[in-house]
Amino acid sequence: MTLDKLYKFSVRSYLIILGLTIPIYLLLYGASGHEFNVPPEDLIWIVTVIGALVLMTLYLIQSKKEGLGYNTIRILLGLILVVTFYGGLKAFLFIYKFKFGDDVGFFIRGLSYTVPLLLSASSIIIFIELIKRK
Repeated sequence: MTLDKLYKFSVRSYLIILGLTIPIYLLLYGASGHEFNVPPEDLIWIVTVIGALVLMTLYLIQSKKEGLGYNTIRILLGLILVVTFYGGLKAFLFIYKFKFGDDVGFFIRGLSYTVPLLLSASSIIIFIELIKRK
């Protein structure tokens, strides 16, 4: 796999994972039967995910342009990529420490481990390409 294909795969997986994060979170939070009071830490992560989606989309739209707006988007995207890398690792460690029951299959367990690692790896690859591109 060439670096360009790896970058494109990383961008797609990054956007797909982030795009599905909030609906799945709200679905699981609603299915838990609790009153809908989102904890402050979760609210910060939701805002981070929305910001990452918006900034990545703006970066892809303006990837052929130059100027102050483009450089501002690059700087903000670089910062948010570091935060999403941390969030992916934090989610992976939480899932790794979580004690699954015997009723959880191999596929669900593997998917639970793979998605946060894929998010973190995608964040690294996009960050490296962000720095390399001028």
